Formats: sequence, C-alpha cells, structure tokens
Amino acid sequence: MEAEEPASTTDREAARIVMIRKIFFWTTIASIALMALSLALLAANNVLRLDQASSRLIFQCLCVSAFGFSLSSAAHFFLDIMYGILGLLQVKVAGLIAWLALSFISLAPLAAIFAFMRLASGFQA
Repeated sequence: MEAEEPASTTDREAARIVMIRKIFFWTTIASIALMALSLALLAANNVLRLDQASSRLIFQCLCVSAFGFSLSSAAHFFLDIMYGILGLLQVKVAGLIAWLALSFISLAPLAAIFAFMRLASGFQA
C-alpha cells in the first residue's frame, strides 16, 4: 500500500497541473470571444440604436476582456515555464514560443484601446 501512495500523489499533481493549464487556456479563449463580441456590438452601434450608456458599458467590457486576454495568455506562458523548470511538465519549445507570441500579440488590443481613449479625450477637450 505504501508504494501506491506516491503514484497516486503524482497522478493528482499531474491532474491539477493539467486542470490549471486548461483553466488559463479557456480563460484566454473566453477573453478573445468577449473581445470579438464587444467589437461587433460597438461596430453595430448605429444599427442597434444603443444609447451612450450602453455603448460605454460595451466599451468597458472590451477593455476588461483585452486586459483579461493579456493577463491569461501571459499567465499560461509563465506557468508553462515554471512547471518546466520545476520538472513537473514536459515542455515543448514550439508550445512555449506560441504562448510567448500570443502574450506579445495580446498587448496590441490594449495599445489600440489606449490610443483610442487618448484620441477620444483629445476630441472632447
């Protein structure tokens, strides 16, 4: 019985690592989907005849989803690096490079939103 306990412990650890990685993966996917939905609603603002408060709420959802996209992709990349260093995960270089690229690409929506907000505040003044 004592020989079986370490195996079950490592199985639990492996299952926990896989679950954590899946959570960050699906959080990234959900953030991308929410960003796309928010952009579609903002683009269809005139067709849907939304008031200014609704447009502002949709824009805030876009900001939060862009921030979540950036954070979740960077967290997934960081966890893969840490699990690889600790020897808890067999790290594939291609996967790491893909998540690193996605982490850098995720900064583009944040930069675009910031630029739009600066541009809009310049027109209000």
